[in-house]
Amino acid sequence: MDNNWFINVGGQSYGPYSQELLQSMIARGEARADSLVFNQAAGAWYPANHFPQLVPQQGAYQQALGQQTVSPTGIPQYNGKPKKKHGCLKGCLISVMAVVLIIVGIVLLWP
Repeated sequence: MDNNWFINVGGQSYGPYSQELLQSMIARGEARADSLVFNQAAGAWYPANHFPQLVPQQGAYQQALGQQTVSPTGIPQYNGKPKKKHGCLKGCLISVMAVVLIIVGIVLLWP
């Protein structure tokens, strides 16, 4: 198979890269295993995990890396949904209860 690989990140194509370099980029998380790649022999754009020679095995670590993309410049680009934080509701409720208790205490103890 042709050794000139191209990868599409954020709608922009980069390359050509050698197969070894592209394998290394995917293994290090600098490119996602589901990023579209092109090779002249393949004749079309396919996800990198379509090619066993690029992504031989996709364990839990590589799947976790698939949650974030690192651009060719090395700047991480998060493309998932923000995680919900539930701690604020609990903290706000405790604060409101404390204020209510203080007010009730002042009212009851006021001469």
